Amino acid sequence: MSRITDEYVKMQKICRPNIDASHRCIFRCPQCIRQKISSQEQIKRSFDLEEHNFKKILDYYDYGITFCGQISDPIYHPKFLNLLKMCNGEKKAVRIATVGSGKSNAWWDEAYSYGVGENAWYFGVDGIDKKSELYRIGSNFDDVWERMKQGRDLGHVIVWQYIIFGYNEHEVDRAIEIAREENFSLLFINTNRGFEPKTVSLRPNVDFKLTKPDKKYQAERLKTEWWGHGTAIFKHWRGVGTKNSIGNTMLIGGNRVGPNRLWEQESSEKEFKRNKRELGPDWYYYNKKIKYKFNSNGFRAPELHTIDWANSVVVLGDSYTMGDGNPIEDIATSLLQDMLGMPVINLGISGTGIDRSCWNSLILHEGYQHPRAVVQLWSSMHRYAESDEENKLGGYKHYSPSRKGFCPKHNWSERNKMYVLADRVLWKDKLPYYEASVFDVTAEELEVDYLSHLDLGRDLKHWGRESNIAAAETIATNLKKQGL
Repeated sequence: MSRITDEYVKMQKICRPNIDASHRCIFRCPQCIRQKISSQEQIKRSFDLEEHNFKKILDYYDYGITFCGQISDPIYHPKFLNLLKMCNGEKKAVRIATVGSGKSNAWWDEAYSYGVGENAWYFGVDGIDKKSELYRIGSNFDDVWERMKQGRDLGHVIVWQYIIFGYNEHEVDRAIEIAREENFSLLFINTNRGFEPKTVSLRPNVDFKLTKPDKKYQAERLKTEWWGHGTAIFKHWRGVGTKNSIGNTMLIGGNRVGPNRLWEQESSEKEFKRNKRELGPDWYYYNKKIKYKFNSNGFRAPELHTIDWANSVVVLGDSYTMGDGNPIEDIATSLLQDMLGMPVINLGISGTGIDRSCWNSLILHEGYQHPRAVVQLWSSMHRYAESDEENKLGGYKHYSPSRKGFCPKHNWSERNKMYVLADRVLWKDKLPYYEASVFDVTAEELEVDYLSHLDLGRDLKHWGRESNIAAAETIATNLKKQGL
């Protein structure tokens, strides 16, 4: 029995609970439970969720929470901004379902300052224009639409939630077009609630102006939902906080996240001072300042939600791709960006092997807009990764033959060949796709270009500036040959 209880508790922690945080709402939506006579007593005895109690909920659930009121609109909780602030940076997916009208510019500025990449805002807008106010009584369509665009422009996930009624069913196709134009995800809802304005269950002051949609948009018992459009950023959000679950759609790096890092390893500063004495002031890196700045996913790249993936080139690889030993302006991806005149996204992870490059490649293929081109700079054939919950660098440990704990029993070279073959199936013949390696054995076994060392970076291990220039030129030439 204890084992069953333990499993139940474990499963509960990975749920995403729905929280009705208060009893407050300023709208008069006719089909809302607030308009039922039977709900008035429940509303009267309800209260605002206190912050210390919310903290317990937030700490308990691993993957996130949902604010979707049954008798409230969550943003009218008097301290809702504090609740959002408590969620900020927790790496948990937070869903906020709201009508989104009636708040000041200052309120929205603060609300959108929290949870970028973690929060998804679901706006109830039932139509493509002010007809939405027929159901969302008391709302201002123009105001809500501007708030949706504001959130989108600030990098938030925006979902347009559209209940289908008789007055808007003919605009479904146009709504899908608009969602694509505005980069909103679009969720349609076939309602199962009644359309009888004289029902005795409704309060007498309900302003009922709704008409039934066609039967294909009605739900017989439980309401049904379907997606008219899904954005790449929404697919990414669905993976927040679920890095070990099946169907994860979040790219995961492995580089140290946080304040700018100045050195490649803990011993690098001491080594640099020794190299400085030995190589003298003519050494390129003698006075060169290097900072390693990583985004919240652990990549030396912009925040993922800000990237225009469809108009970018993506480069995957290990520390050579990430740019160990080099300032950002000297790494191959930055130089390639200048050569191509388009964004180049660096998904390099120090110490990683071919397996993780392929895993992120698959996540990119399934969860994001496909880029203009994909480049794989393959690592050693003998490296591999294992999941490690205690490891803060992306949740994985990387192993190579020289590292303690390496398992020699498995043929990592043959396994990695299979990963590479699968990656080629994903991308080849769909877009420009280029492969190369700085490891001569890898280049030979995979039959790809070998990118050699022409010089060394500050750490005297990885590519230097000249090597990065040569690599970028080779990549650019091959991509252009494929029509980029």
